[in-house]
Amino acid sequence: MRETTANETSENETLRRGRTRKLSNHASRGILTKTKAEELVMGLTVLEIEVGNPANPEVTEKVDFLIDSGAVYSVVPTPLLEKLGIKPLKEEEFRLADGNKVVRKKGIALFKYGEKVGGADVIFGEEGDQTLLGAFTLEALGLALDPLKRELRPLPLLLATLRSTPS
Repeated sequence: MRETTANETSENETLRRGRTRKLSNHASRGILTKTKAEELVMGLTVLEIEVGNPANPEVTEKVDFLIDSGAVYSVVPTPLLEKLGIKPLKEEEFRLADGNKVVRKKGIALFKYGEKVGGADVIFGEEGDQTLLGAFTLEALGLALDPLKRELRPLPLLLATLRSTPS
């Protein structure tokens, strides 16, 4: 078993106590509307993350995200993505928590949290959509949400290699 370094311990503490705050213990699926999010009382975690254009990573905007353990993709308001110069690549159909379907544009954004940086798909949020941080973005940042404690934990970054065996 590997020992934890002082830097990792400090990072773990930041993730546990950092800039997260609890809002509701109800998880949703798909795109969450602001009205629905405002009705939630306690248990969902909010995290401030920087969003940028991978083509211009020095320019970012800070955004408060609702971390939704059931969301695959992150949702960011369209005006912010347009301001950063992020272009949609395609449109996708999504199912909402209530079973309805909506179509949204999808592109790629850069996400920064402290020293962690990653790129992930992003949904162009429309008026009424909640800003969400999805699983793909958390994984791109090397983070996971502990569903019971509602705390962020570092993900072990694994790299699989194919070794040739001597003949």
